[in-house]
Amino acid sequence: MRGKLWKAFWDFEKEEAWLNDMAAKGIAMTDYSICRYTFEECEPGEYEYRIELLEKSPKSHESVAYLRFLKESGIEAIAFYNSWAYFR
Repeated sequence: MRGKLWKAFWDFEKEEAWLNDMAAKGIAMTDYSICRYTFEECEPGEYEYRIELLEKSPKSHESVAYLRFLKESGIEAIAFYNSWAYFR
């Protein structure tokens, strides 16, 4: 099952908690774009989500190096919105 959900947050900590609650129920976020979340089924608790405000654009040299380091550490970047990054 895949699906989309429209939802707005003004507090990234509440958004992160909501994403982790969804993942605990077996619903994993796979993409984000302007208040639109895309989800698919997963094993309950399979993922843990973190949201981070990058210092520079995700395409900047510094951010690319940081994102490469995270990927090598097993952290997957799911989506970007401006300088906000969604990881699992």
